[in-house]
Amino acid sequence: MFARRLFVLFHVEGLALGLANVGLLPAASPAYSTINGALVPLAVPLLLFDADIVRALRDGGRLLLCFSLGALATVAGTLVAARLVPLASQLGPDAWKVAAALAARHIGGAVNYVAVAEELHVKVRSNVE
Repeated sequence: MFARRLFVLFHVEGLALGLANVGLLPAASPAYSTINGALVPLAVPLLLFDADIVRALRDGGRLLLCFSLGALATVAGTLVAARLVPLASQLGPDAWKVAAALAARHIGGAVNYVAVAEELHVKVRSNVE
């Protein structure tokens, strides 16, 4: 049952990405601001309500080490990629903000991405014409 729900989720997300890339869905909308500003911040507490805190504390030592190594590797990879990939030519002076938001996404997921992008005031631009 879980696999079926996950399968549907990926198809819906893929369809939305495809429609946005061909211009049938807008790149920016007031609805997106509502979702990112009100609903996404509620996701973290809702996830924590279902967490087994005792098990997390017991098993967390080794996991925290692995997570920390992965986060450091992601930051290092972002710094190297920022030097190798000419983001500034496409994104201008906000290239570092985009790189930071993407690094946050790889470290902590979509909630981190949205939070960092909002905090750094990353501007949404669409290159689709």
